[in-house]
Amino acid sequence: MSPEFAATSPGVFANELTRPNRQTLRCNVGHMSEAVSPTGLVALEGLHALKHAYRFGASVEEIWTDDLDKALELSDAVAPDLRAVLEERATVVPTAQLREHSAQPIPTRVLAYARPRTWIVDQALPTVGQDTILLDDPRNSKNLGAVVRVAAAVGAAGVLAQGAVSFFDPMAVRGAAGLQWALPCCASAKLCRQLDELRPASDFALVGLDASGAVFDPTDFPGPTIFAFGSERTGLSTAVRERCDAIVSLPMTPQVSSLNLATCVSAVMYLRQYARGDHARPSVGDQ
Repeated sequence: MSPEFAATSPGVFANELTRPNRQTLRCNVGHMSEAVSPTGLVALEGLHALKHAYRFGASVEEIWTDDLDKALELSDAVAPDLRAVLEERATVVPTAQLREHSAQPIPTRVLAYARPRTWIVDQALPTVGQDTILLDDPRNSKNLGAVVRVAAAVGAAGVLAQGAVSFFDPMAVRGAAGLQWALPCCASAKLCRQLDELRPASDFALVGLDASGAVFDPTDFPGPTIFAFGSERTGLSTAVRERCDAIVSLPMTPQVSSLNLATCVSAVMYLRQYARGDHARPSVGDQ
């Protein structure tokens, strides 16, 4: 892992000399600054995304707000550990600028920027008691983020994605509430080939979810297991399906044909957790 991400305490802020335009961006509380959006960084839209990214060691470079008093009030309520960070680091910017640089309105009035974390497939492999989630060509960034949020909450080993997607897309980060820094999240267009190479040494089961499969029994597959979930539109690809050791399905009421991707993932992962009897253990994410 790169030293810049090897944090020993929550939240790492870059050295003053490495902050883009820091002399321009710094301002006194209550003073509006015409800040410049940093490039090459990940947008953390909202206090909750900043909260999680900071807690799990993200290298946070910039924090903007158009209402510091409101941000501090909310921080006191949901993330007291962020108050000192906001007081020291937040740059007050015009409301118009905050809106210009965010994909959607931000009710919490906080927009931050952090360095993306680089994960590799090996780090996301399952262990006994910690399953891995595999998303086969996901198409919706919000769904991608929602799956990361579920994975962090349930204590999954990691989230893998087959295809050209980015876990650090702004909408994915927003959907995950910044939990991309909490557990390995890795996307690759060559994921199937990489898993083929890793499988002999790792000895994991690959289980696909599809309506055509046998009814899912969470007590099956006691060893390290990767659960594969197909695209919202096309389901499991041939490449992933052919590599599965089993295909299973979640039972649904007649005439109901599908579940939202994140809902399906959540059902499977929590059924597995309860079947193992470890549902009382702490999770890495907030409920």
